[in-house]
Amino acid sequence: MVNCRDRVPALHNRLTRIVAVVLFSVAPLHAAVEVEQRGNDFVVSIQDHEFARYDTGQNRSRPFFRAVRAADGTVLSRPISPPGGDHPHHTGIWIAIDKAGGIEFWHEQGRIKNRSVDVVQTGANPAIIRVRNDWIAPDGQLVLQERTTICIYENRLLTYDIRFRAGEKDVTFGDTEEGFFAFRMADSMREEATGKVVNADGMQTAKACWGKTSAWVDYSGQVEGNTFGVAIFDHPLNFRPSRYHVRNYGLFTINPFGERDYTEGHLPARPVTLPAKTSLRLRYGMYFHPGDVESGNVAIVYQDFLRETGVHAEGEQEIQYRSSADGTLQPAMFFGPAVEDPVPLLVALHTWSGDYRQDYHAACAKWCQEKGWVYIHPNFRGPNRRPEATGSELAVQDIVDAVKFASQHAKVDPTRVYLVGTSGGGYMALLMAGRRPELWAGVSAWVPVVDLERWYHQSKAAGGKYWGETADSCGGPPGASEEVDRQYKRRSPITWLEGARGVNVDINAGIRDGHEGSVPVSHALRAFDTIAHKKDRFTEKEIDYFVREAKVPPHLHQDISDPTYGDKQPLYRRYAERARVTLFDGGHELIPQAALHWLEEQRKVTPPPTGIGNSSLPRDRIFQSTTE
Repeated sequence: MVNCRDRVPALHNRLTRIVAVVLFSVAPLHAAVEVEQRGNDFVVSIQDHEFARYDTGQNRSRPFFRAVRAADGTVLSRPISPPGGDHPHHTGIWIAIDKAGGIEFWHEQGRIKNRSVDVVQTGANPAIIRVRNDWIAPDGQLVLQERTTICIYENRLLTYDIRFRAGEKDVTFGDTEEGFFAFRMADSMREEATGKVVNADGMQTAKACWGKTSAWVDYSGQVEGNTFGVAIFDHPLNFRPSRYHVRNYGLFTINPFGERDYTEGHLPARPVTLPAKTSLRLRYGMYFHPGDVESGNVAIVYQDFLRETGVHAEGEQEIQYRSSADGTLQPAMFFGPAVEDPVPLLVALHTWSGDYRQDYHAACAKWCQEKGWVYIHPNFRGPNRRPEATGSELAVQDIVDAVKFASQHAKVDPTRVYLVGTSGGGYMALLMAGRRPELWAGVSAWVPVVDLERWYHQSKAAGGKYWGETADSCGGPPGASEEVDRQYKRRSPITWLEGARGVNVDINAGIRDGHEGSVPVSHALRAFDTIAHKKDRFTEKEIDYFVREAKVPPHLHQDISDPTYGDKQPLYRRYAERARVTLFDGGHELIPQAALHWLEEQRKVTPPPTGIGNSSLPRDRIFQSTTE
């Protein structure tokens, strides 16, 4: 079974649950929705009555659904290329966009060639087909591959799960109103005749709804004296809210690619670039119903659409968001609970060699699911082995944009936005604490790298691989040029950490790291020293002892008990500003419960105008806001 039927515990009120049962369970069990191939068409029938035909477009410029019918057989779609009709490229239900790789596919400059249609499921509710289309330029070159899964439900809801993949070259979707997921209705339904247009926010008329974002828009009108309607649903986990291209002459589309066009220049153009060999996922719904928006239960069916497409599914989902730095789509794993009140957001950062699919922070994701927190695990350009990653301006902005995405798609408490990272993720967490301190209520960094030049020399001396990856990221070895040295400095957290003095920062290292792991504990200690004022810092002699002996210097001995560390108890802890550093009985690792319990207590605060060291505060103090 594919993802369009992820089943989750009921999240709606009693009325919604009752209606959902009616909508999805009224048909006989033997064959709710069927799909049958007839020549080049795939005929969809509901309870033995034809609903629509998927035309593979062998004789046209693209595939599409045609002859879309209501339950009583009334045809709701405009005939294809009617004599004297406007816009002959408007074909039933279809997908197309202008300016994909510079090609105007909407206006049929390029061809969308169907390669296959797989009937995944038939005789069920829903029926499922999976189509494979190639988007081809006029010169025959492949621009995009499209793989779309279409679920057709017995109540005439269609869900589209669209996945584009770029070929050998980047593909840019330009800023245009011409697209994307579209329906052209019977002429008698159009607003110029009998039609009415309304969106989820109560706005009415095509003019008022055009170019706006909304959860849904409904367009209803009469055919042969009876009222029918069609609604288009936006999916909240698309990379940004889409805008509706709804016209009084019967064109009805939704499009994520027209920020400037749809706002008539009030917003700048925000084209979206899909890097070579990467993918973009978009999800939408289209619902055909008798009556108007009220009698058609559009608002209720929208909730069913969310449930059927797994918006509030248990566990993480892969999402994408647009980078505000370069317009590319960036992937992440995301969990957004269904809650009424704002909740904390946890941003987890992958390790040096990992990416957003890494499961190293699985315990953190599980914590969020159990606690009802929002969770996002961004890619920030993947493993730290190239200039685009490793603390780059792009990587920094990707994390900022991840926070923005999560805040737009879930109810996030802005005073409780937390950041956690391990190894390369700890490195990036400290960089973000220094560079964007205003975002975070708490930052928990584990076994971090903080000085890339030192890290280069340490890794090379130890015979590791990371010195080469660091050089690849910064343009060469330290000293190669002024620009290379500038990159080492700019990408190093230690350059920025004085800016983190107003942030609750938790720095942790296993005391045997550097012996049993790859990052000497000196990095964690120097990070703390950069935040602390002089009187709270470690001496060079103390740092050298910690690194060389993997022990606490005798004059710094402490007796500490912290149950959140389990059997890897803290051996030494120090505080300064709003930061603490802990050396625990372990190596190069994260202790999830320790990080999460500490973060849970933190709140965003406004730092005092002058830095005040916290070395005089009780050693069991975990810093938090007293503003509640």
